Amino acid sequence: MATFSKRLFESLSNLSEMSQYLVVINNVQGITEQEADALKELAFIQDIRFMAAHQSFIIDRNTNALVSNWRKLLAEVKNEPKRNKTRVSDGPPSPRSPSNPNRQSHRLSTLGIQSPTLDKEKGGEVHVTGNELILLRDKIGLGNLDPRTLIAKARGSLKNIKTLNFEDFAKFMTGVEGSGPDFNQLKKKQALKILFDNFDQEKKGDLDKNHVLNSLIVVCGGNPDAKSEATFMLYDVNGDGLISFDELLEHHTTVFRILHKVRPEAIDKTGETPESLARATVESIFNEADADGDGVLSLPEFQAWVKGEPISQAVKEEKKAHVEGTKGKRDKFYQQIKEAKKSLTSEDTVEELQKLKIGTGLGDVHVADALRYFKSHCATGYLTRKQFSEILLNLIHKYTDYRPESDVFNSAVNHLYVNFDRDGNGVVDSSELFCGLSMLCAGNAGDKLKGACDSYDESSDGKMQMAEVCKYFTSIFSVLLGNEAKNLVSPVHLATVTAKELFRQYEIEESGEISYEELKDWFDRNRVLL
Repeated sequence: MATFSKRLFESLSNLSEMSQYLVVINNVQGITEQEADALKELAFIQDIRFMAAHQSFIIDRNTNALVSNWRKLLAEVKNEPKRNKTRVSDGPPSPRSPSNPNRQSHRLSTLGIQSPTLDKEKGGEVHVTGNELILLRDKIGLGNLDPRTLIAKARGSLKNIKTLNFEDFAKFMTGVEGSGPDFNQLKKKQALKILFDNFDQEKKGDLDKNHVLNSLIVVCGGNPDAKSEATFMLYDVNGDGLISFDELLEHHTTVFRILHKVRPEAIDKTGETPESLARATVESIFNEADADGDGVLSLPEFQAWVKGEPISQAVKEEKKAHVEGTKGKRDKFYQQIKEAKKSLTSEDTVEELQKLKIGTGLGDVHVADALRYFKSHCATGYLTRKQFSEILLNLIHKYTDYRPESDVFNSAVNHLYVNFDRDGNGVVDSSELFCGLSMLCAGNAGDKLKGACDSYDESSDGKMQMAEVCKYFTSIFSVLLGNEAKNLVSPVHLATVTAKELFRQYEIEESGEISYEELKDWFDRNRVLL
């Protein structure tokens, strides 16, 4: 028996027509993946018979009748001679249209995709049709790609990114293999550009990351369960296997803001703002799906909500055990963070810093002189251990009379370099290394912080982004944390947690920037050694 979630049905009225088609196709239980792909082709070309079946479903809500109508339609299509499919909007192109359908057709034909039809949207922009999109998807390699794999990749490579331009998108899609020996990298990039342009309906050039990933989940292969799990992974921002209210709210706010830009009337007719509508929607989801009322959703709960199924007792018990285990791990992690932070201002840390200042000779070099010297002697931005040792020794000779003993100097250099060569490949980022070394140089806290900011601030506007602050904190924690503290938490983890706390404290979004003055104020308040 075919089924479709009652909750999803009630949300269809807030979606565009095409989004309704895709949501229904992706979430009806009882059709095969091949049938779903064929139906998407009909949806994208706006086949009259497909649209009629959809309207009947909206009126009578009979999922079994919908699937029966779909299968009759697919059988008809299979027996039809190959020709242009009937579309509601077929007709001569508008004389005002600035776009050239033949040009788009040529773009597709160069990729080995024949283009008998093109979907023309308002304003004359030309988009590929369903058949072409499916062929394009398969050429790129998305048809054989599990959407969960894609989202897992995004968690790592797109973690601190909010928007994507085409170059970002193309770089992210590296590793998704296209089909056919003649499908080279140039053709793949052309295909990705066509796909990106069809995601970018407003022609902005920069797209919300979640909008791109949601679109890819729809286009990818995989059954409805795989797609709903991929969607769950997209919501599950911190990767703990649970969706919190705030995580789901952030996602829905993004979705409704995008919808308001594309179809403002769909939001305006509700009398709500995108933000208030998102909150009401998420509250409704949690009221229905959060069976035990603990404020988080597990994957089985989420999938049961999507399908409109009741939550079983086994699912409730499994979730309870998972939540308790996750809470225990989280509590332990934050206790370790607390202890590591406490060590940053300890007497042992002060003593260790003093030893490194003496061992390297940096205690007598002003931080501004050290920054200039490192920048002028490191053109590539990366340093091997040998290069680092030579530059540091020459720096000491240039600015001080100190002539360190070989074994003392080498020991200090080795101690510092190992802390920064975290992947053990024998090369370190010179900016990260300098920021760590600034802790050992002469100068007041303001001088050291200014030097560190200058090494990252390419625009010279006195501001740093979240990723840059994370790298900066990682650099100084690599120097400040002793071995015992590093056994509790790595400099990278401590830096990430601290940077997020910093941005929240100054009410800055993670996609925003923090000023040098705010950063200095934070250091002064927390008395971190500089």
